[in-house]
Amino acid sequence: MVKYYRQGFILLLFLLWLLCAYYLFSTIWESQEIPLKFQPEFSTSEKYLTYLPHSGFHNQRIELENALFLAKLLNRTVLLPPALLGPPIPWRTFNSLHNWLSGKSKRSLGHCKNYKLKELPLECAGYETWTKLPWRYFFDMDAFRGKIKFQQQTEFASNELANYGIDAEDIHYVKDTTLYNYTIVDRFNSTFALNQFSRAILVSELADIPQKLIFFGSLFSSWRIQTDIPENTAYFQQLRRKLVYDSPVVHTISKRISAKLGGSENYYGIHLRASDFYFAEDLGKNLMIILDEIKQMLRTREDQQAMGVSGSRFEMGQSHSLESCLTRSRLRSPVIYLATDLKNPREEDALSPLFKEFPCTFVYSDFKSETASLYDERNPEDSISLTPHLIPMVDSVVASRGYFFVGTPRSTFSKYALRLHEVYFGRKDPIDIIL
Repeated sequence: MVKYYRQGFILLLFLLWLLCAYYLFSTIWESQEIPLKFQPEFSTSEKYLTYLPHSGFHNQRIELENALFLAKLLNRTVLLPPALLGPPIPWRTFNSLHNWLSGKSKRSLGHCKNYKLKELPLECAGYETWTKLPWRYFFDMDAFRGKIKFQQQTEFASNELANYGIDAEDIHYVKDTTLYNYTIVDRFNSTFALNQFSRAILVSELADIPQKLIFFGSLFSSWRIQTDIPENTAYFQQLRRKLVYDSPVVHTISKRISAKLGGSENYYGIHLRASDFYFAEDLGKNLMIILDEIKQMLRTREDQQAMGVSGSRFEMGQSHSLESCLTRSRLRSPVIYLATDLKNPREEDALSPLFKEFPCTFVYSDFKSETASLYDERNPEDSISLTPHLIPMVDSVVASRGYFFVGTPRSTFSKYALRLHEVYFGRKDPIDIIL
């Protein structure tokens, strides 16, 4: 009898261990610890660079890429401003943007998170409209350790520079008076052109600057740094490919949706930016380009697998459940995942050609159970919901995990999703789309 009690007790302990392991595992993947405070590290001999972030998330990401690459080229430590989430920050001239960012702080507003929106005191006006996070929340910044020197800042204010032993006379400013005021070049060649930029600065000129800190204005633009030296070009491409989303919550939820769609081999991804700027004006034209490109890609797959294609296609113009779509041939009735900034894409008349041509098209809002945990994500520093900022990231990852991907011309979001797509699959698609 004692033997059976002992076996039962051991079994109970084992079950408890399994429950604890499951809890720990699910916690790791369902939530994400956000490092908010950083201890400045500096030496008297170290040299630094920094810049002024602006615009939306992906434009800030491009600035991050350029800053990391410059730090490598100049052998300086880049002081990384946090990612600012909220309404896009319009570009301003250096002094104006510098002053605006210096005042962008919640350091003395900790009490604001204790109020409901309707009860906010005057000093808390606008508190809920923005938040900031370190870049390591989104990307695996440790991938650059030992190769590129960087330190994450927690604030935008210039008085933070004193933490690195930097005084006013230690700063060399590279100020911009227009958005595309300067481009940075590793060397000139016979084909070099300024294009939209007003002037060019050689890397060697920057390397000769003696001041402890080089303070740039905007570093936005995929053409901000132009490389002619082959090893520089190769390293820059490698750096960009390493900056892929590394957020556990984004990965977990996007994988759930991708699996529900039948897995990466069984659906195709589209990104359509449509709700702002010239994208709204060009919605119809861009949709026709996307439809043409996705049909071209589907034809290449049909040619490769024609012998295995069977069954009839769904009637055009009729919507169908995901379950019924997955029972059909992926070539006859292809499953499409549409990532878009439109709030109600099915109700948009301009998108009717897409849903008519491809009735097995699905969007983020079709996956409520898979995305439920995303709505729990908050920044512990100010209690601001991160959900509105994480949804586009999930959208882009799901679309980029599709077997083929097509995006919107001139969209930085689409360009990044295409990069993710090529990293995930280790190949380019058969049609070379121009974004």
